[in-house]
Amino acid sequence: MSPRSSSVVERGVSRRWDDFDRFARILADRLRSAQGQGFAVLAEQVPSPALRRIREHLRQNWPQAQWYTFEPVDYGEVLRGTEIAFGQPLLPTPDLEKIDCLLVLDSDCLGIELDSLMQVRRFARRRQGPPQQFNRLYVVESTGTLTGFMADHRLRLPASLVGAFLLALTRELSPSLPGKLPELPARVDEASGRELPESARRWLAPLARDLLRHRGRCAILPGYRQPAYVHALAHTLNAALEASSLWEFRPPPPEMLEAGLPALTDALRAGRIDTLVILGGNPVLTAPADLQFAAALRQARTTIRVGLYYDQTSELCHWHLPLSHFLESWGDTESSDGTLCCIQPLIEPLLSNLPSPAEQEAPPRGGRSALEILALLTQFPHPRDGKPVTSYVSARSAAYELVRTVFAARAGLAPDDPQLSAAFQRYKQLGFLPPEQDKQRRSSLRPTLRPLSDIQRALPSSLPSAPQRDALEVTFHPDYSLYDGRYLFNAWLQELPDPISKLVWDNAALISPQTAQTFGLTTGDVIRLRHDSYQVEIPVFVLPGQADYSLALHFGQCGELRMAHITGGGGTNVFPLRTSQARYILTSVRLEKTGRRATLVTTQEHGVIPHGRDIVREVDLSKLRQPPSHSRAPEGSHSSADHNSSADHSSGHSSSASTPSVPLLGLPPDGHLSEEDLRRGYQAGYGQVPPPPMPARDKQRRFPLDLARPERLDSPFQWGMVIDLSLCTGCSACVLACQVENNIPVVGKYEVQRNREMHWLRIDRYFSSTDGQTADADPRVITQPLACLHCEQAPCEQVCPVNAAVHSPEGLNLQVYNRCIGTRYCANACPYKARRFNWFDYNKRHLDALRVPTPLTPEGAALTRSLLPESLRMLKNPDVTVRMRGVMEKCTYCVQRLERAKYGAKIAAAEVAQGRRTIPVDASFRPEGPASAYRKPQDPKSAGYDLDRWGRVIVPDGLVRTACQAVCPTQAIIFGNVLDPHSAVAAAKLRAGEYALLGELNTKPRTSYLPRLRNPNPELT
Repeated sequence: MSPRSSSVVERGVSRRWDDFDRFARILADRLRSAQGQGFAVLAEQVPSPALRRIREHLRQNWPQAQWYTFEPVDYGEVLRGTEIAFGQPLLPTPDLEKIDCLLVLDSDCLGIELDSLMQVRRFARRRQGPPQQFNRLYVVESTGTLTGFMADHRLRLPASLVGAFLLALTRELSPSLPGKLPELPARVDEASGRELPESARRWLAPLARDLLRHRGRCAILPGYRQPAYVHALAHTLNAALEASSLWEFRPPPPEMLEAGLPALTDALRAGRIDTLVILGGNPVLTAPADLQFAAALRQARTTIRVGLYYDQTSELCHWHLPLSHFLESWGDTESSDGTLCCIQPLIEPLLSNLPSPAEQEAPPRGGRSALEILALLTQFPHPRDGKPVTSYVSARSAAYELVRTVFAARAGLAPDDPQLSAAFQRYKQLGFLPPEQDKQRRSSLRPTLRPLSDIQRALPSSLPSAPQRDALEVTFHPDYSLYDGRYLFNAWLQELPDPISKLVWDNAALISPQTAQTFGLTTGDVIRLRHDSYQVEIPVFVLPGQADYSLALHFGQCGELRMAHITGGGGTNVFPLRTSQARYILTSVRLEKTGRRATLVTTQEHGVIPHGRDIVREVDLSKLRQPPSHSRAPEGSHSSADHNSSADHSSGHSSSASTPSVPLLGLPPDGHLSEEDLRRGYQAGYGQVPPPPMPARDKQRRFPLDLARPERLDSPFQWGMVIDLSLCTGCSACVLACQVENNIPVVGKYEVQRNREMHWLRIDRYFSSTDGQTADADPRVITQPLACLHCEQAPCEQVCPVNAAVHSPEGLNLQVYNRCIGTRYCANACPYKARRFNWFDYNKRHLDALRVPTPLTPEGAALTRSLLPESLRMLKNPDVTVRMRGVMEKCTYCVQRLERAKYGAKIAAAEVAQGRRTIPVDASFRPEGPASAYRKPQDPKSAGYDLDRWGRVIVPDGLVRTACQAVCPTQAIIFGNVLDPHSAVAAAKLRAGEYALLGELNTKPRTSYLPRLRNPNPELT
């Protein structure tokens, strides 16, 4: 990771905080006398009630001061659309848990858009139960998204034609909804049908009939990239389809309604701003190209930048002030539904030593929060005594008191209320104010639709033409890992494969195979995109599912890698092609070949499973409801033919695969599973009752090197996992959580290129294929998380010459790092390619110092110690061993969490048994065997332990979660004790369709999968 800024910088010279504090007091005195004239603040659109208090004070006492906000990704068109439809700007939120039929128009509502975490959780609840409650998802988009991956029907359509599609759908629905829809202008009505391709026109009638069948339980959701009239028309259609009750409308936070960057740029050029304070963001990098913000910034007499890093904006400002991390400072924020959330320091600042409370001078280095800096600049009255803030210590105290004051007001408590201290303590512990206790929370509204004539006037008089060879379309999207570039310096996120392209350390222009063939392009060719006087050069990446003549650019990379000790990567800065009038969709773009090539690294080509294997499965619900046929193969059984081919960087999977020559483990011919099928062949049969504990003299002796006598699985804990492919969106949150939890190092772009990435968990992406060789132009997509499957008969254990790969009595396939000598036989024997080898000492050396003399040579003797700074060593999880060069590693089912949970359960049981803690117990419990010293709780989860039928202490189901399971937004990963018949994982193992990956190899993996279930419209299949 790049080092955070820790020093105050004035015009390129390092200063102390004392120097800025003196400057701030002089500046505040001058601005007070001028009533703030010439003073302006540019902030991000972060909803912070505490920061609003300072903004209100600023406007009251310095009425001439200005406040601007800017976000590279904003929702201005959404607000303008609701203003057209309802007469006021609102933030709409659909309740996806109540919607049976959803049409998504150019929106990644299940990915990284507003409220996406809440939306994907609601969406997943409809796919966790019986097939009868499954919803149906239609997606119309120009490029692949996580939402498109989950679609039952996906239409690839240029983003500039989404409006024409919605107008054509309106025309199709009008006869069935008389008087409820606006009349379309004749010119627009004709153009909407003419510009659409045949594939889109085939959608209209079946889609309209499906929406009408689900009247009152359907919704149309456009994305923020679409113009305001699309949003207004979608709200009109939702009202006509009686779906308004499925939406929540809330007033937007005030930060979204402030003047934006264009107004600030005009004020700078006009000379109306002398002093500008920039809070966060990097507007010099992310501003639209036509604003020329960097040139306008130089017009101000004094510019003050507050940021985590010394970046492009800081280089052009007179003062750079290091911003403290949100985990080091006090603050607050609001969620989209208005819930008040607390930001509080969890660690002492890493980059400075704080002064003692008695000291008034500031530490020379380290960061400050935006609240502290603004309180000092504006001499905000301290909430405790009303005195102006004039020192660092009082500013830090004022930030805390501001958070406390805001909480008191929102909770309806007076400052002198005796209950305030206890309530504030509870608020800090929870991290948020429960909505029922919030007296000032923004409530949901039920707006009334404006007359249809008003909405009709907002419709365009003409529509854009379909993109073609000489006039391409370019769409701009935030990066799934780096977003708008604010996480650019996080190496974890740089090396996290993009969920769509699987690229690491780079971005590229995504282009469809047909368009690439038209221009004679292959992956890695560098092209030049021109629009008027704006241009950008970027390599292309050929990706199935991309709309023809439409290119997708993901911003977030800066074009130059500013990360210490790391070479390679950095991607392309695509912001120079964005303009204030075309921030998301740019048309009439020309493409030119440069003749150069660039190196793009994608992990989709790594870990290829051999040809012809049954890997992922999908089932249409319509076929699932039919009587089982013993003569047909499993529906949608996907093989790995041409997996990750260089031609399309995808896996070609036949959707009509023939029956394999060997039986598939766990899947009988009728497609249904029984408990006996699951138990067969496993030592720890799923759902079986474990044997009672045996006396030590009768226990089977273990001979780990004797393959004829494998490890006996006699523990009351038999861990297992089920991954539901119907719920997995491929978001990669599990990959990152695994890396952070288990001290997995970053290796850099060129090591990833050599198949040396260290991620224990990967997400394979599969495209459907008709011919089994190349992906379809409109492929169905399935994502499959894959790590070590903890096989009961693991090939890796059988080939290790030093017994470093061993099996635990709990069914875990473990790696003994001290035994491993690095033969890599286990990686070769693993059919799932789930093992990782430390080629270098990644945890001791910087990436640009990996190939250095060894400690055995005189010049390398000093390298036995870690060369990483203390701040990077603090990243490590102390519960997990840090591996060294020459050691193999892999998924451990987060064994450190399992051990912590087992010890915690034993301690909790002992406390109850010894009378140190009182809980409701089950007095009727009698163990089957020797008397137990423990007492069985009535509520095991709250008690922290449970007893099995023989009185042994066990961990209650759901109390321990692996890192990947804990962060999965859709709860696609189910983990637990398969011997517990009441556990979620045992129930999942008994579900119809559960299968073992490559089960025909008889590896008996503990991790199994549930197939992807789809709910297609029969008229469109």
